[in-house]
Amino acid sequence: MPTTQTLPNQFPVDKMVKDLFRRLTGGPKTREYNIKSLRAVKRNQKRRKMNYENEVSGVDVIGYQIKSYRKRQAIIRLRGGVELKASFVEFCKKRKAISCFNATRQVSHEFVLAPIFISHNKKKGKTLLFYERYDCLLADWREGNDGWWQQATLEQIRATKYMHDKGFIHTSLNSPSNFAIKDNKLKMLNITSSLQQYRDKHPHTNEENIKRDNLKSLRDLLRSKYQEKKVLTHDDEAFFSLFDHDDIKNYLHFYEELVHKLITHPYAMDYSEYMLSFQRLQLADERGYLKKSLEELMEGQQFSSTKTG
Repeated sequence: MPTTQTLPNQFPVDKMVKDLFRRLTGGPKTREYNIKSLRAVKRNQKRRKMNYENEVSGVDVIGYQIKSYRKRQAIIRLRGGVELKASFVEFCKKRKAISCFNATRQVSHEFVLAPIFISHNKKKGKTLLFYERYDCLLADWREGNDGWWQQATLEQIRATKYMHDKGFIHTSLNSPSNFAIKDNKLKMLNITSSLQQYRDKHPHTNEENIKRDNLKSLRDLLRSKYQEKKVLTHDDEAFFSLFDHDDIKNYLHFYEELVHKLITHPYAMDYSEYMLSFQRLQLADERGYLKKSLEELMEGQQFSSTKTG
């Protein structure tokens, strides 16, 4: 018998070598091996392009591909072959990432960016939280005029108030890495936990104080970023100082009244909104709704404005 036919029985070679030998010698498993080989090659090619993790949580997400670690950009794949552009945030602690994923998804707001899915990268030992692709983080934002910053400030105050009303808290609102710019709007990221979880860890804290301190952290961040653009005016300082006011009489509803003062403040009004406010004041004065007339209130006062029509 030829030597080539007796090799598989004479030497302890593995199954792959046997199959390869049969394929080369025209054995009966030629077609089966070729089909399996082709499927394996295609499967490996897909796996090299997309990461199919065992611990992926998200709606219809089956995998992702990192496009740039420096820019934190990726492509995610949904069932049916649909691909979406995404940005991601890395967490060293898996438990914290899961908490942020669950909390942020439950706070559905126009100025809060909801995560799409979460995945634990076993090789790097980090957990990735994926969002719809945003332009950049606030830390890298170098644009925006006065009006943009003033409007973004009020929008984030409203978003923070809505988050608190839903029963959640963000313990790192003073970090620019927890905000992103998307479609020229400032969006909040990575809401940390529920108010109840925070109070369980800090049992002696007052809920009103927790919320107010949360707002102060937001103020500190936006004020510092705004100072990078310009020297703060008297109007800017007057608005930011409102966060420190302790003169609200109704202590039980201190936080509610503070937020109301902030979001109704003329800080972010444009010229037309200013004029509308003056018209309303004048109408209230004419109808006697004010405790003092405008003439008495304005007596001896000097007014200046940094805004022009």
